[in-house]
Amino acid sequence: MERFDSRRSRDGAMALVGAMLFTYVATRAARVPIVHDEAVSYLYFVGRSFGTILSIHTPEPVNNHVLNSLLARLAVLAFGPSEWALRLPNVLAFGAFLACGAALCRRLSSAAASLCGFLLFSANPFALEFFSLSRGYGLGLALLSAALLQFVRAEERPALARRCLLVGGLYAFLAVLANLAFLLPVLALLVVSAARNRNDLRSWVPPLAVAPLLVAAVLGPRIVALRRAGQFYVGGSKGLFADTVGSLVRVTAEASGAGSFAIAAAGGVAAALLVLGLVGALVPSGAGGRRVGEIAGSTLVFAAAGSVAQHALVGTPYLEDRTAIFFLPLLALSAAGGLDALAAAPGRAMRIAGQALVVTLVGIAAVSLIRSANSDHTTIWRYDADVRRVLDDLEALHEKGLERIRLGGDRVFGPALSFYRETRRLAWLEPIVRNDPLDLCNVVLTSGYERIPVPRGEFLETRGYPLSGSILLVRIRPAGSGEPALEDTRLTGSIDLPAEGETVAGDLRVRGWARVPGEDLRVTVSLDGAVREDTRLSRIPRPDVAAVIPSLGDCSGAGYEAAISFRPGDEGRHMIEVVFTSADGRERHYPVRFFVWKRS
Repeated sequence: MERFDSRRSRDGAMALVGAMLFTYVATRAARVPIVHDEAVSYLYFVGRSFGTILSIHTPEPVNNHVLNSLLARLAVLAFGPSEWALRLPNVLAFGAFLACGAALCRRLSSAAASLCGFLLFSANPFALEFFSLSRGYGLGLALLSAALLQFVRAEERPALARRCLLVGGLYAFLAVLANLAFLLPVLALLVVSAARNRNDLRSWVPPLAVAPLLVAAVLGPRIVALRRAGQFYVGGSKGLFADTVGSLVRVTAEASGAGSFAIAAAGGVAAALLVLGLVGALVPSGAGGRRVGEIAGSTLVFAAAGSVAQHALVGTPYLEDRTAIFFLPLLALSAAGGLDALAAAPGRAMRIAGQALVVTLVGIAAVSLIRSANSDHTTIWRYDADVRRVLDDLEALHEKGLERIRLGGDRVFGPALSFYRETRRLAWLEPIVRNDPLDLCNVVLTSGYERIPVPRGEFLETRGYPLSGSILLVRIRPAGSGEPALEDTRLTGSIDLPAEGETVAGDLRVRGWARVPGEDLRVTVSLDGAVREDTRLSRIPRPDVAAVIPSLGDCSGAGYEAAISFRPGDEGRHMIEVVFTSADGRERHYPVRFFVWKRS
């Protein structure tokens, strides 16, 4: 009875966690603005026709995640071209992903290992983002998990093995149809299953061949065409650990809120999971999760080896961040098998170590998930986080008398803005053209990190967007009436305080220095794209700068300190921009700095 109660408590906890995660993903799908790659997919494929989606001769073919595009088009035809409709297939796929994860983790003997494994499997902040986006990665993760579950069942129930392998093979093919990055783990899973069941290979080969035959017949021409067009360009060249492992640690940390805690937690958890995977594979154990851990871990290893071989033989880049996303659930299941082995170990010290690891991993996973929770941006495409606010401001400009708006600026903003222009039918917003000459534009949207130089006196900075770091400028004088921008990165200075991402309580103090040899530079401090009228700027001595850079000369006035009072409504994320100006009119826009403001 005690074991039954333990399992019932475990299943109830899994159901609660799954319901909370599903609600979170569905909320993000409805609230997060459209992002760059989703917009490209809609503009070139989803918003066009089924024939365009199935064609291999199209612009931007690598952005066409075929299964996702087909399902998204069906959703758009049924519900209209809204964010949530485009993302509905991936949200529903997340439900299937949770069900498969629960089914796999329930096979573990230890209730604690089961629950920890399920949390690690389902709650990675970076992976969660893709279930609330219209891309093929979420679908691929769900279908790969379903294939893995069927292959586990094939070993558990030999009488039904052929049927399970056939269904699993279909899921595996659909995972590759969702995104070609899943070809490696699918092939690895087939190799692992064949190797583990080599005594039954004669009966297993026909159903195991289903996935590769379907991939070759349906996707073979597409893969060849993409290869010839040089479309397999996403990834790195440094190596498996530097590119694949390093990128997954980095994006998980960034999705978890960034900062030293997130980086240390992501790196530490990755190392612990790798060790646990080895424990599950190498330590003899009768734990129920051994089969799940071994199949997941072996698939991970063969997929990693396939990535290295692929790079060596055909020169494709090492997988990075989203193209390597399938490693995350495989690693979680492999580690869960290790935790289950520790829970079943005969030695008391081993069992205690396993229990401590469970508590630690659950705690870190929960904290990372809480820190990452948001409904307004993504990790990779954060520059699109304010696109709806930009459209609202453009609409306000139109209502105030700007009859036609021609928007120029950084090309990365184009697809998301074009999506809303098309779906909202904004006739007053002219088609957004890549690298449109600024002389022809009356509004410019630029990134605060790499600001586009505009003619001085022709544009007025009207708004800064703290989530994305972008800045909106509106033309106030005719083209050619201003002076050429004199952006000069040789103008030396810095922002010392506040630190990037720092939380500031009460009044804000922006400190730094700005000087070139023989001249203290003029300093202008903007908050969210505008200079606050209550900003109090003073110059201060910086002997520390003079000691490090003696060529600057007298630094008695090189420093600056701007004080800005906190007001009601200032709570939240903000963007600081500092401009250094020399006596001869040259300027340097220092990279923007973000901070979180709260009451003292």
